[in-house]
Amino acid sequence: MMWKQYKFGVVLASLLLVMLAASANAENETAGTIKGRVNYCAQGGYVAMQVFIPGRQFTALLGQDGNFVFTGVPAGTFSINYVIGGKLVHETANVVVEGGKTADLGEVAFCDTGDAAKAEAQPQPQPQSQPQTVAGDQTADKAEPLTLKDCTSSVDKVFDLEIPNGMGACNPGGTLKVKSCNKGFADCDKNTANGCEIDIYNDNENCGRCFNQCARFEVCKLGIC
Repeated sequence: MMWKQYKFGVVLASLLLVMLAASANAENETAGTIKGRVNYCAQGGYVAMQVFIPGRQFTALLGQDGNFVFTGVPAGTFSINYVIGGKLVHETANVVVEGGKTADLGEVAFCDTGDAAKAEAQPQPQPQSQPQTVAGDQTADKAEPLTLKDCTSSVDKVFDLEIPNGMGACNPGGTLKVKSCNKGFADCDKNTANGCEIDIYNDNENCGRCFNQCARFEVCKLGIC
């Protein structure tokens, strides 16, 4: 009796090993790898820079060599974010992962230009002055930035305008669509009036991407639960 039980245990253990190996092989066929090497400001890796896939449990802290590798990434298209001290300094978009293959980003070279570049990108306040009308001059435009009201009153003009946390595109007939969102924000409710309303880096209901809800007792930080 004991010999039969022993043989049964050996067969069961062998069967489990075969099943685990088959499961691992199946996972390898449907998952891939992302790797790259950060060259920050031509100085190599920035020690303790956080590299991660928003909304996914793939993250790495860089060393001096700047190398990072994510294994077991499901097939699909992802973005890679690079953060220093909680500040997003770069993003690699549209990284395609195929099962059983490695997406090699090679050298990822960038440099944080600081707040000066950001300030230049923001609209500068215009000095208040009385409107001036120049006879026959059709080039005199408003000094104030275009608003949603300008779009709804437009019939045949096509132009871009600022919306909350992003840019919108005004189309003929006065219809406004979200053209792009600032990094870290998304238009989850598809309501143009409130623009890109969700901070996907800190929203537990939309962590890293729209409708990606963190589990109970988890907190969304930098797009990761």
